[in-house]
Amino acid sequence: MSDQRTESQEQGAATLSKEQIELIGVVLDLRLKAVVSEIRLAVKEEVEKVRAEVKTDMRWFIGILVTIGLAAGGLAVHKWPQAVPVAAVAPATPVAQVAPVAPGLNEPADLSQP
Repeated sequence: MSDQRTESQEQGAATLSKEQIELIGVVLDLRLKAVVSEIRLAVKEEVEKVRAEVKTDMRWFIGILVTIGLAAGGLAVHKWPQAVPVAAVAPATPVAQVAPVAPGLNEPADLSQP
């Protein structure tokens, strides 16, 4: 019989009233909100750290690209053919005036004559 009382008493202690359940809900809700706030703050701090790292990496990367671009531009300028002054270039001569045409040069050679 004492076993039945103990079991009955345990069941009574395990039963919560509506007010107790609501109080537990309020406490858990407040704790949950605090945990969510802590997580949000931690995530925000980590995001700021990552943003700073990305900005630093992007500045470094852009610096390298600019350096490569300047080097390529410098090489292109030094390897580019130099402009020749206009006075040093001979005027173009028409083909008809290059060499006088000798008579008979335009006719085929006669191989039968010695």
